Amino acid sequence: MQAVVFNLHARAPVLPRFPPYGVCIVESHHHRDFRMTDTKYDFVDVIYILEGSAVAITGGIRHPLAKHNILIVPEGCCYRMEDSPQSPMESLSLCIQADRMPKGIFSQISPRQFRVLRHPTFAKEWAQDLRQLMYEQAQSKMFSPAMIVGMTLQLFAKLQRRLTATSALGQDPPAVHGPLAARVGVYVEELERTFYQVESLEMAAARLGMSPRHFTHLFKGITGATWLQYVRNLCLVHACKLLRDTNHSIVSICFECGFEDLSSFYRSFKQRKGISPQRWRMQNAMPRSQKAA
Repeated sequence: MQAVVFNLHARAPVLPRFPPYGVCIVESHHHRDFRMTDTKYDFVDVIYILEGSAVAITGGIRHPLAKHNILIVPEGCCYRMEDSPQSPMESLSLCIQADRMPKGIFSQISPRQFRVLRHPTFAKEWAQDLRQLMYEQAQSKMFSPAMIVGMTLQLFAKLQRRLTATSALGQDPPAVHGPLAARVGVYVEELERTFYQVESLEMAAARLGMSPRHFTHLFKGITGATWLQYVRNLCLVHACKLLRDTNHSIVSICFECGFEDLSSFYRSFKQRKGISPQRWRMQNAMPRSQKAA
């Protein structure tokens, strides 16, 4: 059932070999003589650049590609690649046959535009998810196809969210090799949707390639708050929304917001709001008939 295609000395594009569930990963290490003419494929292709550099050309427009960029090629899009002679490209391609995906869902998240995504934090997240997908494919365990399809849908939903956010901003965030403050700025932006994930200040600093002390200094300069204050604020804002708008239990809300135990949730909530989560809910909850399930 394994659906990973490898080519370590590719002189031409490497085509996927799709299993019945329609997801294939292609690892391609381009030879210095790699050549590609204008080509259309009947599948969606999302290419993560591992090493090297190249230019992707579509509609006469040249799109430079570098390490950790993500190239998004919709089904039926005509394009070609030109590698840098000094540094041929190495990449991982996630290829999807749309007609084998759950149509009502994949049609909403399938990319429709040729794009290059240059977002260092998202690229790391994409790479991590891609590793997990490759691991699952390599195991060939019971229910692996269902796991792989589910993980693929999640990957594409994340991708569409990122593309939508990038379009709203009008530009990509600073590159990871830029000033350290720019890296922290990107990280602060990402916290808006990842605050509930369990990560320490030290882990965040290490991931951004700096000392905890320097990270703390830059973070406070950007946000005006310490890392813990900022993260806890995001968690508690989300907790209040859940308390007000849903019937979820306090235990469930504690979990959803990233707190590891009820005592720390209660303590943080009371410090921020002056009352317990139950009392806050009683005072602020919308009518039961309007709440989400």
